[in-house]
Amino acid sequence: MSQVSESCGAQAPREQITGVVAGQIVAVTDAPLLTSAATSWSGFLLETYSVDVVRQDVTWGWNNAHVCLLTRGSINFRVQAAGGQQEFQSPAGGVFVFPRGYGEARFSYAPSDFHLICVELDPSRTAEYLGSAGPAADCAMIPQFGLEDPQVSALLKSMAAEVNEGCPSGKLYSQSLSLSLAAYLQGRFSPKRCKLKQGQRRFSRAQIDRLEEYVRANLGGELSLDNLAHLVEMSPRQFFRIFSTTFGSTPHRYIMMARVTHAKALLRAGHLLTEIAASLGFASQSHFTNVFRKMAGISPGRFRQDNRTKSVG
Repeated sequence: MSQVSESCGAQAPREQITGVVAGQIVAVTDAPLLTSAATSWSGFLLETYSVDVVRQDVTWGWNNAHVCLLTRGSINFRVQAAGGQQEFQSPAGGVFVFPRGYGEARFSYAPSDFHLICVELDPSRTAEYLGSAGPAADCAMIPQFGLEDPQVSALLKSMAAEVNEGCPSGKLYSQSLSLSLAAYLQGRFSPKRCKLKQGQRRFSRAQIDRLEEYVRANLGGELSLDNLAHLVEMSPRQFFRIFSTTFGSTPHRYIMMARVTHAKALLRAGHLLTEIAASLGFASQSHFTNVFRKMAGISPGRFRQDNRTKSVG
């Protein structure tokens, strides 16, 4: 099992989740169980860890904002910061939020054996998604230790699952998950706790036509949130919100449904599953089959068989 780094070595490579020890930026670990840096993932950097530690007086800080989810085991620790000492106990399911610029605090872990998902909010990517620094700005979030938050938990688990499977759903899905996480953190844990009221703005008919035409023409390509937002001259965050209001669906689900709808026509025409998967941008035949079953409630093979039977009858 890997262990959280305590060294004060040189600055870690860019594609590692890092923290601050004695004023130096160091990697959390050189051997995560899983890292998005080794995949085609295009969202926030994600790593998972298996940790078996007893730590006394470990000083650690955060150069970037981090969100973590304890997925197995428990953590018992205390934090000695400027406000005094605090004791924390967190079972599996606990969420931890560490703002960018959170000063080097003193951690003491009791005997612990736990698994953790950790996501680092890159400031430049956050600004790209939200149009502002948002939760990646210095001290833009209230620290959380072991909070139960089903929304964050679900998002981090979905992100880790996608990375673990080799990112079969493409850029749009990874970007959508990261955008959803950033937007939720900004609203949920902002020190001001102020959410701007959002109107029910929708796309114009011309914008809808432009988007639908682009999606139809690129069903087999790599559709990204950035490209779709650019079509209507919006930031990814604004686009995501208005798209959901207009179509009643997230961009990723809308595109998956469009691919499944086209796949039905190809199945009726007798095309092979491998051909359909390749032509519609699915990562593999198994990925196509899984998505089709979820969307249509039936496997592609059964759909083709049923439609052949109906046409013969």
